[in-house]
Amino acid sequence: MTAITSREARIKIAPHRNGRIVTIVAALANYPGLTASEIAEVTGYGPVEVRRRLTDAKNKGLAFQGEARKSRCNVNRELTWFPVERQAVLPL
Repeated sequence: MTAITSREARIKIAPHRNGRIVTIVAALANYPGLTASEIAEVTGYGPVEVRRRLTDAKNKGLAFQGEARKSRCNVNRELTWFPVERQAVLPL
């Protein structure tokens, strides 16, 4: 087996990562204001994966953080997350 570079690995997993971002942003659209732990419960992804993909979504301008509150999934306070609303521009 030939070793691959980190760049090749990043390119190979990009579609998988982007698919998870899309799923998480869709969950936010359906349930705005959830915490990362609650999103993990809704999507079935692990909480660490969700936190990483939420950061990716935030960096891509697809989601933003709200206020912290006690999560329904555990005793910790966590930030809430919301989708960025996109409006279509109509041609004039």
